[in-house]
Amino acid sequence: MKKAILCLFALLLVCTSFGQTAPPESFSFQAIIYDGNKTVKGKPIGVEVSIYQEALYGTLVYKETFVEISDNSGIVSLQIGRGTPEVGTFSEINWGANTYFIGVAADPRGGTSYDPLGGNQLLSVPYALYSKEAGTILGPNDTDPTNEIQTLTIEGNVLKLSDGGGEVTLPSVGFFSFYYADMDGDGYGYKWNVVYADQVPPGYVNNPDDCDDSNANVNPGMEEIPEDGIDQNCDGIEIYLDKDNDGFTSDVDCDDLDPEVYPGAPENCDGKDNNCDGWVDNDCIIENCVGLIASI
Repeated sequence: MKKAILCLFALLLVCTSFGQTAPPESFSFQAIIYDGNKTVKGKPIGVEVSIYQEALYGTLVYKETFVEISDNSGIVSLQIGRGTPEVGTFSEINWGANTYFIGVAADPRGGTSYDPLGGNQLLSVPYALYSKEAGTILGPNDTDPTNEIQTLTIEGNVLKLSDGGGEVTLPSVGFFSFYYADMDGDGYGYKWNVVYADQVPPGYVNNPDDCDDSNANVNPGMEEIPEDGIDQNCDGIEIYLDKDNDGFTSDVDCDDLDPEVYPGAPENCDGKDNNCDGWVDNDCIIENCVGLIASI
């Protein structure tokens, strides 16, 4: 049974990488944008990117916006840190002070009616910016700016610079899982609206089994209501009844209230389409009839 499904745009791919950290500082980000279950190709996409401290949707430290054209695969490529700033200053984020998360929202029509796509924790990548900064700081016992060439090493989650350059403890990485948006609050998520995180974000669940995330009365835990055109339990099967007990359900019986009408029934001369072939009284059998032949 086909039906219309209302869903948010899905964030399916996030990848970050740092190249040179010379100003302006930034890092790369890509996302595949879906509208329903179709990718949005070759169109302007409005994107809002937020950087949160301590947790996804925690303390907002930076926010910027973009309008970018998606490519032929529906991918939007951004340079985080080079958008239009809305909150905070990207270069002033202290990456070594805390854990940080990136949250993304998008408008596939290129406007500012953003719908949230979820987000991820920023792991080791942003700390390239922090180590770049640490490599240029002169300590109280080092006043010579020409001897700042040092070795960068990592032991466990501790990032170190040689020759007294200092160290920073990177955030511990928890167990990451996929979580799915539950927009109707019925405890079941929708598979095309997914994030990858180390904890359940607000409004997300760990199952993708909802077939209509705009209707709380449609999910795998519901009981199917026969013949209403809605797949309440998301099994893809509509239930039909045999009200006249002739062995044929209403989806194939052309009159499920008459036991003498069903596919393959003998055609009687009764003004009905007994065999459901679209013809009334064709090839019917006339019994016990009296004919009057008049001759003139």
